[in-house]
Order: sequence, then C-alpha cells, then structure tokens
Amino acid sequence: QQLKEVTFAMLQVPKANLTTKKSETSCGKKSCLSAYGKTLVQLLTESYQRGSLQGDFFFSREHIQGIGILLSTLATKELEKVFMHAIEKEPVFAQAVGVDIQIFCLNHATETSLSIAALLIRYCRTHLLQFELWCLKHRTGKFLRQNMGLFLPLINTYLQCQEQHRYTLPSKVSSAVLCVLRESLWPELSDAFLTTDVSKPLTDECQVLSKLLPSLQMEDLTNLVEMLPAALEAAGTLEHWMVADAITRALESSEEKLHSWKKCLLAVCIKWLILTYSNSKEETCSEMESAMLSRLEELLHSVTEVVPEDWNNFVKMGLKYRFKDQDFMKTLNAAINLLYQKEMYLNQRLVKLSMLYIMITQHSLFLSTILRSREGADMNDHTREALVDILLTLVKLCPQVCESNHFAVLLGAYGATLSVVDQKILLLMKLYEKNGLSLVNFRILLWGSAAVEHHKTCKSLGRSLWQQPSTEEILSLLDRDMMMRTILHFPQHRHLLLQEVP
Repeated sequence: QQLKEVTFAMLQVPKANLTTKKSETSCGKKSCLSAYGKTLVQLLTESYQRGSLQGDFFFSREHIQGIGILLSTLATKELEKVFMHAIEKEPVFAQAVGVDIQIFCLNHATETSLSIAALLIRYCRTHLLQFELWCLKHRTGKFLRQNMGLFLPLINTYLQCQEQHRYTLPSKVSSAVLCVLRESLWPELSDAFLTTDVSKPLTDECQVLSKLLPSLQMEDLTNLVEMLPAALEAAGTLEHWMVADAITRALESSEEKLHSWKKCLLAVCIKWLILTYSNSKEETCSEMESAMLSRLEELLHSVTEVVPEDWNNFVKMGLKYRFKDQDFMKTLNAAINLLYQKEMYLNQRLVKLSMLYIMITQHSLFLSTILRSREGADMNDHTREALVDILLTLVKLCPQVCESNHFAVLLGAYGATLSVVDQKILLLMKLYEKNGLSLVNFRILLWGSAAVEHHKTCKSLGRSLWQQPSTEEILSLLDRDMMMRTILHFPQHRHLLLQEVP
C-alpha cells in the first residue's frame, strides 16, 4: 500500500522533473530519464510483474500523461504493457494521451507499442486523424510494406474505425490513406491470401483485404475474381469467404458480373461440401460445414443454375454421410424447392424426384430416423422433422411417388399428438389420400410402435380375422391423462398446421 501511494505521488511530479536533456549530438538533443523517472519506471515495472496493477490503480489524467512521458523516453516491454493495461482498463484515458506518444509507438513498431496505437485510434478521433497524417508522410508506405505482419492488426483497427466514422472524417484524407495502404500492402496481401497453405491463420490479412477491396482498380479486382475460386475450393476457410463476400458487394453495380460471380461461388460451395463429406464421414456437422450449407441455400435464392453432376454428387454424398444431420436435410429440402420448379429446364438433367424419394425411403437409416423411440422421449425430433419436411416437399412436387405401402411406415412414425412432427406426418398422409390412396385397407388404425408390430405380423403371416387388433389393444394405446387434456382443451377450430388453410 505504501509503494502504491509513493507511485501515485511520483506520477504527479511535474513532467519536466521526469526527464533531463543532454547536450546536442549529431542526432539532435536526446532526452533521458532523471532519477525520479528511473525510480518511477522501476516501481511500475515491479508492480506490473507482481500483478498489483489491478483495480483503480490509475485514476487521473496526470497519471497517464506521466507514464506516457516515461514510455517515450525509455520504452521497455514492461512499461509498454503497463501503459496498454491503463488504456484497456479506462479507454477514456486515450483522450489524455498526446499525439506525440502515438507517433512514438508507430515508429517504435513493436507488437505492444502498435497495440497501444490501435487502442488510441479506437477510442480517440484525434489519434485516428493523426494516424492518417502519419500514413501520408514520405516513405511510410515502404515502412508499412517492410513490417506488414506487425502493422496488420493496427491497420485492421483503423479500417474498422474509418468505416464507422466515414461520414465525419475528411473524405479526401481517408481516400489518400486508402490509396497508400492499397499500394503498399496489396501485392503481399493477395499473394498470402491466395496460397493454399491453411496451416497459418489469415484472419488479419483477410479482414484488411476485404476492406481494401472497394478502393481497388477494376484490373486488380478482375484478377482476384479469377484466382479466388481455386483458393476457395482448396482451402475454403471462413476468412476466404469473407473476401468472397466483399467481392460480391463490390460487384453489385454490375448485374451481369454479379450473376456470373455468384454462379461461380455456388459451384465452389457444392464442390467444397462434396469433398468434405467424402473426407469427413462423421455424422456430426462442423461449424464451417453449417456455414457452407447456409451459404449454399442463400446462393440458390439468387442463382439456380447448378452443374447437374455436382448436384447429383452432393445429394448422393450428403445422404450417404449426413442423413441424420438436420442442417444438411434442411438445406436439401430448401434446394429441392428452388431447383425442381416446372419452369426450370435444368431439372431434366438433375436426379429425378422419384429416384430421390427412393434414395431417402430406402436408406439404411430411414426407419431408425423416422420411427419414434419406444421410450417415448424422442431426442431426435429436429432430425425427424427435417426428414418429414423433405418427404412433404417431394410428394407435393411429384405425387407419383406415393404408394399405399408407405402408410405402414407413416403410421408407425405417427404419435397422435399435437407435436409439430406429428402434425406434419398427418399432413403427409392427407396428401397421400389426395393423390388417390386410402387408409381404408387398414380399417382399425394403429399408430406408433403398435402399428409397426402389427405390420410385421401381417407381413409374415398374412391377413386373417384373428390378426386384427382388438378393442383392448386400441384402447391401450391411449394415455388417460393425455385424453383428458384433449377433451378439456383441444382447440376445435385449429388447422392441421398453422400455415394450412382449409
């Protein structure tokens, strides 16, 4: 506590007492720390190393200005970390820091000093403008190019702030800075980005690249458009797709180029998913895979021109390795709705809907997915619902797929509740009846596991009178409490589904 009080007192010593000026040399006058300054540096360094710089250690403008003077005179790693800790804890201190400290941090060019400069830019508009002026100085472009790896996080911070405050900053100055950054960094950035080596993360590179895209010349943008698809197919990280999104925004002024670009992205997206399914045969879906499925659905809303061979392979590999993945099934359902419309000429070369229905219903995992678990607490309702949605879509688009022997499975999957899955299964059976098939052959209806067992018996022994379920068997399927709630609270005017209109 005493050391803390001493440090407070020394931080309030007049600035002139912290440094001394030596005689003039060939490099000009050089400032050095006085005895007060050296002692204060030692106290702050030891406090930081002990971890005692917690809580409200700095609470005044004078404190932060005093540390700034020490930093610009004797920059040590520990002192840089002390200063950065103070700004991180109290961002308002950034407005008390002189622009000379920021210039020192930029020229010093260590990882910590540049992190300090980034904090100053983020929390103070004056420092943001000062950084722009620094960028416009002679030879700054060469300095940035030589130290690109160190400066990228700082430049990324500046571009984020510049985008947020673009209406309040001098537009000519900002445009000139973007020109300097583009000329200095673009060749190295694009080379690093287009490499197929994904062992090194490229988060900062991709973020800076995507923000510099709007200021590119059309020639550079065209080169990137031509080379990016190969990198997306080979690496295809989220950062690569961030740049692809930036290109999409940059091409919005040209409808023809935008359509061609989205068509290219759609092909790359499908090929990436096919490759992922063949290499990763686990049923679980990764975060990147989910993002790509969402992107595929989004692109299909803009472009419905797919390469038939790619689409057919996507369906085949997806059903083979992702049958129980709800994200894949939902995307497949959306894609079928978009691609298999009557006016689509390409659908003649796509896998037929009747074949698609067979591929799904005869899949080895179909019965285990669609049938309810015997315990009643089905933990896979979302996957079941996605599967039933696809069946609904296929029956609506191609009624010819309906066969009467499907009723046995649908009744086995049906739970006779108001759950969303049961409502959709009931709607599916209604569509079957609309298409000329009837449940009359089942006479006394069973559902759930009882329907499955009854169907097995009929199939193995053939139909006979004694095999028909008795009244007791039917009544045993009814849950007493559920029946009472149904009698008392059933919404008599409801539709089969909320979106269904009678």
